[in-house]
Amino acid sequence: MSAAKRKTDPYAPILGGFVPFAALWDEGATSPLFPSESSARWFVRAHRAELVRDQALALHAGRMLVHRERFEAVAQRIAIRAVTVCPTSGADSAPGTSLSRTESTRCPTS
Repeated sequence: MSAAKRKTDPYAPILGGFVPFAALWDEGATSPLFPSESSARWFVRAHRAELVRDQALALHAGRMLVHRERFEAVAQRIAIRAVTVCPTSGADSAPGTSLSRTESTRCPTS
């Protein structure tokens, strides 16, 4: 891709479908997934292992890149899991036990 094309479209794919990280929140990007850079960075910190495992993140020439389709698939899976997994503390835990943040238990049906 020529440098001229990249100047007109800052979110054009750079490397095999990967786009600049800012495409996740910037208003100039098509359908940003996050309202701000801070929320995008928090999401990546909290879910880096899963994003890397599913090849949604890449680092090239010192720049973080995202594969939009893969990133959206991971984000969707995490969002659905967030409403189907019980909280890891409080009344749902057995007395004298605690679950780490990475452990979970399915919510009992009422």
